[in-house]
Parts: sequence; C-alpha cells; structure tokens
Amino acid sequence: MTTTEIDTGTDELLCVIRDRVAIITGAAQGIGRAYALRFAREGAHVVVADIRDQQARAVAAECAALGPAALGARVDVADEASTRALAEAAIERFGRIDVLVNNAAIYYDLDRTENTLAYFNRVLSVNLTGAWLMSRAVERFMKRQRKGKIIHQSSTAAYLGNVGMVDTDDPEKPMPPFHYSVAKIGVAGLTKYMAGALGPWGINVNAIAPGVTMTEATKKIVPEEIASALVMFSALRKALEPEDLAGTAVFLASDDSDLMTGQVLVVDGGMIMLG
Repeated sequence: MTTTEIDTGTDELLCVIRDRVAIITGAAQGIGRAYALRFAREGAHVVVADIRDQQARAVAAECAALGPAALGARVDVADEASTRALAEAAIERFGRIDVLVNNAAIYYDLDRTENTLAYFNRVLSVNLTGAWLMSRAVERFMKRQRKGKIIHQSSTAAYLGNVGMVDTDDPEKPMPPFHYSVAKIGVAGLTKYMAGALGPWGINVNAIAPGVTMTEATKKIVPEEIASALVMFSALRKALEPEDLAGTAVFLASDDSDLMTGQVLVVDGGMIMLG
C-alpha cells in the first residue's frame, strides 16, 4: 500500500458524518457555532438555527464555505410552531434529518439575580422545554428513517449542588433561583426517558455536559476569578474552548456511537467525574 493510499483511507475514516443532515440550535455563536463549523468540516450539511436570524445565516455561510451545503434559519425553541417549521424547512431543503443538537439556551443573556416565577419559567421554557419541543419536531422524520441521533446540551452546572455562602440573617430573603442548573439537570433526565422511548425506532439520545467553557457568554456572566478557580479544580488544569467539545458531538452523531444511548458525557477537564 502506498503512502497516498494510506492518506486517502485516513481521510475517509475521519469524515464519519459526511453527508449527514444536522440541525444545530443556538448555533449563531459560542459552542453552537463551534459545533456547526466542525460538522461542516466533517462533511455534514448543517442547519444553523438560532433566534438571532442574521447571525445564524452568517454562520451558515461560513459552513457552506467549507464545502457542504448549509442553511441558516430562525427558530424560537420555546415555541412549538417555530420548532415544527424549522424541521419542515430542513426536510424541504435536504430531504432528511439525521442529527439534532439541542444546544439553544438562555445563557448569554442569563440574569442570575432575577428571582421571579415568570423568569424561572422563561429559562426552563428555552433551556429544557425547548429541547423537548425540538425533539418532538424531528422525531417523526427520524422514525420514518428508523435511524437518528439526538444530542442534548446539559452542563456540569447540573451537578454543582453546593451554593456556597448562605445568608442566614434574613428569613424573608428567597433562596437563589437555580433556574439554569435546574434546567440542565432536567435535560439529563430527559435524555434518559427519550432514549428509552425512541431507542426501538433506532434513534439514539445522548447528552453532553460541558464544564466552564470560555465563550463570550461565560466571560460575560461568570467572574474571571471564579472561572479561573474552577479550572484549578479540574484534573487537567485546562480551560475549555468551544472547539474542545466538538469532537464529542461528532462522535455522538456518528455510527461509532450506535450502541450508546441515554448517556450524559461530561467534558470538563476532569472536575465532575460521574459513574
């Protein structure tokens, strides 16, 4: 076998999701954008979906520049009609849906101090219910194919139960809202229930739980000293960049994970060690 032949074979092995059609929500920036670009490099057709319409189309153009066709589209994952319209648009453009990455969440604009019931419900409607709605929107298409990959985005915030210092002087002061963390532990639970319901149809449902990732959103809402401290609690002592999560998403979207479902994969440099 010549060197050229070896190189060609390696390229084929690397492109494990070539020609797959993947919807990635919340893909206009941050981790979602990193997923979209990596999927495009791997040869997948990406539907870049986000409530930020123009940014989604710009990322789709970046994906298309890498070779495969891509589509930018607006979606509000908390609105059932919007999620169904997105799924229909993907089918109209590409004829199938192979992968759904439920990455959309209120995070960049998250108000950690807002403690009202209305805001709690709003965060859950996007970060948890949105994953359920998007999955419902694509499931009938995946069922007809008898194959599909659904990848939820959880977070290690789901497993950090220690709230730190607690003020015990004022009994009228409410506890923190925990909205983001509650939504993300809900995503982990949703992963397991959906895996059981969709597995007989040949659909795998798994989740990724990233640690603190140095996106613009993290830099905006997590104080630098806290982010640095969390890195020092990890085994690898390394801060995550969005691109560090993309390989896990590709694996879960590929045939290599066909016998894996209902699992939450933590990617955080070794701080939260489940199992």
